[in-house]
Amino acid sequence: MKHTPDIAALIGSRICHDLIGPLSAIGNGVELLSLAGLPETPEMALIADSVTSANAKIKFLRIAFGAASAEQLVKHSEVVAILDVMSKNSRISYDWQVDGTLTRVQLRALFLAIMCVETALPFGGEITIRATGIHAEGRKLNIVQDHWDTAQNKTAADLAAAHVQFAVLPWAASEAGMTPALNIADGSLALTL
Repeated sequence: MKHTPDIAALIGSRICHDLIGPLSAIGNGVELLSLAGLPETPEMALIADSVTSANAKIKFLRIAFGAASAEQLVKHSEVVAILDVMSKNSRISYDWQVDGTLTRVQLRALFLAIMCVETALPFGGEITIRATGIHAEGRKLNIVQDHWDTAQNKTAADLAAAHVQFAVLPWAASEAGMTPALNIADGSLALTL
C-alpha cells in the first residue's frame, strides 16, 4: 500500500519553517545593533521581546500542526523553553510536568490539547501539563460543549478557524495512543489523554 502524506500537516510545517527565517533575521539584527553600541531603548526591547515570543509561538504551532513521526524526539528542555516564553507577558502560565523526552507525535497531541484548554480560560489561568493529561484553573471557565464534543470525537461541530485544534485533537491523540476525555469540577478543567 502506498503511503499518502498528510498534506495539511506538511503545509503547516512549511508555513512555520518559512516564517522562522525572517523572524530570526530580525532578532539577529536587533542583537547586532546592541553589539554595535546602540543604546537599549524601550522600543528595541519591545522588538526583541516580540521576536522571541513570535519564534516560540511558531515553534509551538509547528509541533501542533506540522508533520510528525514517532522517530522524531523533542527534548524536555526545548518544550520548557517554548512554554516559558509563551508564559511571559501572557494571562496564561504553563507548568510542564512531563519528565524526559517525548516523540513528536505525543507532543503534537499534548500541544493541541493545550490549545483546546486555552480557549476555556478567557481571563487567564494556569495550565499544568502531565503525560496523562492537562489540568487547568482560572478565574472563570468558558466551556463551549460543541467544541469539546468534537475534541472527544463524540460529534463534529462546525468550527471556525480559531478552533480547528478541537477537530485535529482526536486524530492526533489517536495516533499517539491517547483518548481525550473532559472533566469539569469546582472551577477547574481536567483533560485526560
